[in-house]
Amino acid sequence: MKKSIFLLCLIGCLWQTATAQTLSKTVTGDVKVRNTGAILQNGQVKGYYTFYNLEKQDRKNNNYMLSVTDENLREINSVNIVRPNSYLLMDASFNGEAFGFLFYDMRERTLEIIGYDRTLKETNKVTKTLKNKYANAMYAYIAQGHEPMQSFLIAVPNKGFMYYGIKEESKSDFEVEFYDNTMKRSWTSFGPDDKFDFETAMEAFQDEQYVGSTIIKRTSVLSSDIDIDLLVQNIGDGKTVFRIPMESTKYKMMLAKVFFDKAKQQFTIFGEYFDKNENVIKNQSQGFIAVVVDMKGKIVSERTNSWTADINKLVAAKDKETFEDTNILFHDFVRTSDGQIFAIGEQYRRGGNPMTGMRILVYNLVVFQFDADFSIKKLHVFEKDKNAFTFPQGFIIASAKMLSYVAKSMNAFDFQFLQTSADKNTFVVNYINYDREKGQKAKNVLGSVIYTPEKVFAVDKLPLTRSSTEYYVYPAKEGYVMVSEYFKKEKRIDNRLEKLNY
Repeated sequence: MKKSIFLLCLIGCLWQTATAQTLSKTVTGDVKVRNTGAILQNGQVKGYYTFYNLEKQDRKNNNYMLSVTDENLREINSVNIVRPNSYLLMDASFNGEAFGFLFYDMRERTLEIIGYDRTLKETNKVTKTLKNKYANAMYAYIAQGHEPMQSFLIAVPNKGFMYYGIKEESKSDFEVEFYDNTMKRSWTSFGPDDKFDFETAMEAFQDEQYVGSTIIKRTSVLSSDIDIDLLVQNIGDGKTVFRIPMESTKYKMMLAKVFFDKAKQQFTIFGEYFDKNENVIKNQSQGFIAVVVDMKGKIVSERTNSWTADINKLVAAKDKETFEDTNILFHDFVRTSDGQIFAIGEQYRRGGNPMTGMRILVYNLVVFQFDADFSIKKLHVFEKDKNAFTFPQGFIIASAKMLSYVAKSMNAFDFQFLQTSADKNTFVVNYINYDREKGQKAKNVLGSVIYTPEKVFAVDKLPLTRSSTEYYVYPAKEGYVMVSEYFKKEKRIDNRLEKLNY
């Protein structure tokens, strides 16, 4: 589930059109993020879920409704639950057989994981009291409307769910748990007691046999000097297959994607590389690297593509100036059915200062195309208007790269999400652009960069001509996006499927 799920806090009545390509809801409260999202199965949209706040049960509790629609916006089921009025939906997953929902109670400082089968019949629930101050601070930050830097409840296809949290007895070491489809815990693993008091685990990959986690290690909560490991475990019992540092024979690595070759019993680790003495979250990378390791974590081979020797020569003359003057934040990576790899990012530059307000200036969308052997093949640049985001006054972060990570958590970048076709032949990158054409009134545009079956890129732009107060864009069934618009005065939300043209 990636990461940018926009969720809406709603109260309302439901109305559907005969074709069910649109859906309207009347609301009595303000729209907030983190209460609606797409239901994904193997990367494909199978429907949507929405968590409604219906009415007060009593002074401390509310009646809520969890509603599920199919990919055509037809409601297929709903369930009522009574919970405290400080209850928030944090994450949701569907693995093809079961649903998992993660809730946070701001007042009681507790987490609740609820499992449902495909018919929305509750299977089990798990309550966790958050005694760790860093865990509470993290969830409180998200409750304020910030986008998390990771997902906490990860669907493992057909088998269950991975939960990523913080170990209760530690300063801030990780806790990883695996739950089956009935939300019963199968195994747990924790960060070790060592000099790294702050070890964070994040999802890296899932396979029918193995799950991988990125482990970020720090000695203190404010330290920007980090080490990164890749932990691979058996799904069945949680036993460690290997845990290795993100280093090749010559370089440090920032992990971006892991590919498992079942036939060869090898893992390919793909990402950016740095000199051994550099900081991976402060310094700019030297380029891209692909490292192949065996089932013991031993390096079999590695290939690099450097900015200076390999990539920069592919930059078109018209794009050279912006490439020299900007950095790149990578949002997502995709591997097509013919083995080619695409890295999707946006150009950005730091601006402003702590006194007047730090700024992130966001520029063009860029797609790096690699062959099946991980050598750089092409570089694609898609122009869009510059977008500026200003941080609160006094905001101080020294590194432009670190500033970009914080900006992403505040939804400062234009990238929205990546959609891949079921056969892995094509994909679509969706972004929001504030279009400023000369002589015309500025307007919001939904941009879609489409890698077509003909192996070329096409661009579709959909003007978001609207009178709504807010709008959100979600993944949808193949060839579509779902646009949700909130009309504050009319107390209404309209959802509709928009077809992409390619």
